[in-house]
Amino acid sequence: MKKIEDILGVPLFDRQRNKITLNANGELAADYARQILELQTRMISQVRELDRKQRTIAFGACAPIPRDSVGRILSNVYQNMSILTETKGIKELLNGLYADDYQLIILPFKADDASLYQKACGSEQLLFALPEDHPYVNRKTLSFKDMDGQNMLLFFDIGFWFDLTTEKMPNSRFLVQTDIFSFNELVSASTLPSFATKEAVDMMGSDSVQGRILIPITDKEASVTYYCVCKKENQYRFRTLFSLI
Repeated sequence: MKKIEDILGVPLFDRQRNKITLNANGELAADYARQILELQTRMISQVRELDRKQRTIAFGACAPIPRDSVGRILSNVYQNMSILTETKGIKELLNGLYADDYQLIILPFKADDASLYQKACGSEQLLFALPEDHPYVNRKTLSFKDMDGQNMLLFFDIGFWFDLTTEKMPNSRFLVQTDIFSFNELVSASTLPSFATKEAVDMMGSDSVQGRILIPITDKEASVTYYCVCKKENQYRFRTLFSLI
């Protein structure tokens, strides 16, 4: 304490027998010291966070298929970076991109925003996967309205498709599964219709829909083009990725 007083050149304490207390000088110095310590803590935190961001690509996607396909390219191209990947809702993805929580996102449409760089990175077509004894197996196409009211099997982790299907079929009851193994077992054994996409079948193999008849869904919302999106200021950083998708 005496050393601090020597540095400042003023007394900081009122000294009495068996007692020492801060004087006005000391209280002011203590207040500045608290601010300095808080600033030091904030500096350390922000510098570490900046370093983490420079070594990390936060990548959010609206659905599993583009998440996995673009994610593989990201991992191959940026092998010295940590890739943080997650599936979120469309609103959360856009808000996260604007807030720099994500550097890249995948949307099922082209956003109307000139501040964003966007490139098409694939498409996906939703299908009904009907058991072979279903009355509609001979139909060439079906709409959500045609199937609305029927009980359906539904896997939870399908991104924006989950909200779309439940919204478009408000009179249906959905048996939702969170475990992919349990879901596939039910698809194999159950007489309930389910959903699939051509792209998921190509990726997972035809065994994933064995015993099912795949019928295209005619609603325009059932066919999407995916866009890989970043802020225009980051376009150059991801130029290699955009050249490969």
